[in-house]
Amino acid sequence: MSNRKKKNAVSVKKNVGLMKYACWAMIFLLFMVSFRVPVLSYRIILIFLVIFEGFLILNHEKLLLDTKTSILLVIMPIHVIIYNLCVMSTKDGRGIALACFPALYYLLGKQLLYYPQEIQDEGKKMWRVIGAILMGHLIFSLIEIYSFYTSAGYPGRIWYDFWTKSTYYATRYSFYAIVWISLLFYGLWSIIQKKVWRGLCLIVGIIVISALNIFNGNRLHVGSLVIVFAFSLLIFCIQNRKNRKLLIRVGAVIAGIAIILFLLFVFDVGHIKEFYYVQRLLNVMSDVRFDIYKNVFDQMPTYLWGGRKIDISPYGHAHNMWLQIYIDSGIISFLGMCLFTILNIRDCIKIILSNEIKTSYKYIIPPICCGFLIYFFFEDGGEDYFIYYTLFAGIAAQIIQAEMKKES
Repeated sequence: MSNRKKKNAVSVKKNVGLMKYACWAMIFLLFMVSFRVPVLSYRIILIFLVIFEGFLILNHEKLLLDTKTSILLVIMPIHVIIYNLCVMSTKDGRGIALACFPALYYLLGKQLLYYPQEIQDEGKKMWRVIGAILMGHLIFSLIEIYSFYTSAGYPGRIWYDFWTKSTYYATRYSFYAIVWISLLFYGLWSIIQKKVWRGLCLIVGIIVISALNIFNGNRLHVGSLVIVFAFSLLIFCIQNRKNRKLLIRVGAVIAGIAIILFLLFVFDVGHIKEFYYVQRLLNVMSDVRFDIYKNVFDQMPTYLWGGRKIDISPYGHAHNMWLQIYIDSGIISFLGMCLFTILNIRDCIKIILSNEIKTSYKYIIPPICCGFLIYFFFEDGGEDYFIYYTLFAGIAAQIIQAEMKKES
């Protein structure tokens, strides 16, 4: 081997080693962000993300830019500029975070699966990302339930945030269960596939975090769990569409469960209808959110350019991410976010239908993205929540790109 080739080999090995440490640092940052450590201000997180992307450029690595990155880089600054000009001026770094974070986290999701190729396959790297978020959200939820039971003066579904000592409504905390509950089907499937330890850990975590949300009356949590599980079951049926006997067994089990639940409610077994949580579930169709949505749609043609001129009083927000973006910054941001959502749905469909992509990925990434979309349909989120959606959208996009690269 010539001296030049030796130097190149050493340089590549060095770069791979540096990327390994950089990726671990970003995964640790994801855990800290998911744990909502109070010392992590928006500016500090932004600096770390910019340094990571800058590190890739300095090491001549490939930045995985695509159409969805461009959409975020265009619409989010527009959203922040209009919001700040028309509504308020932010001085804590929140404005610049909202402008930059969605695109940076989207790229982060792609980069953490892509680099370094020589060290681990994308499956192990993906689980490092998911594991960091799962543990961060679980620990944060446990701390918040402690805060719920020790708070004084705020009965019901409002209590003090443990870190900030500000009061928040309970639905806010159902978000931190989204990634967990989206993996319920995968956990059961893992046990069947003899990955017992992983499956049991997921199911135990889901039981714990579900109990916390049910105690707080978060019907959005159970609704999301049921819908995402049904979506995962649909993916399973698509994967096994040629196995009619298996599909018949699955259908029989579902029908049996549905009949049992129907009989429980019809005959009011154990006075089940009187339970507070059950009453909230039964009243879901009369929820005030649907009145808010109709009100926003009625006023849309009058206030095309945002600025929070649409009247949704006495409610503080639209309880829908896309509608809230429209209220804040108008039709351009709204259409851009709709396009980003459509493209992400397209990537998830490609993952589900592809014969080359691992089956486990089909039960992980599309259900998680589905869980976020359900949450954002009923809550507006904000940059604290939205970044997780763009992160997993980046992971979905990278899985598709990796498959296309292998085929070529």
